[in-house]
Amino acid sequence: MRGFLVGLGAGAVLGLLFAPKRGDETREQLRSKANDLMDMANEQTDKFKAVATKIQEQVANLREQKPETEGQ
Repeated sequence: MRGFLVGLGAGAVLGLLFAPKRGDETREQLRSKANDLMDMANEQTDKFKAVATKIQEQVANLREQKPETEGQ
């Protein structure tokens, strides 16, 4: 996923730098794209954290259940 985001960012920057626009327009577009990429990265981070938390909870539940099954 990280490679995808880096490639997306690099492509956006190169596309903007070679586009025939005024400097202030290009800078604003770069800021906008950078903000979009940061938002995407934050969303992916939040999703990853949610999955990691769920896995931790499941592991904890399995550990709690394990002693019950060993005595049977």
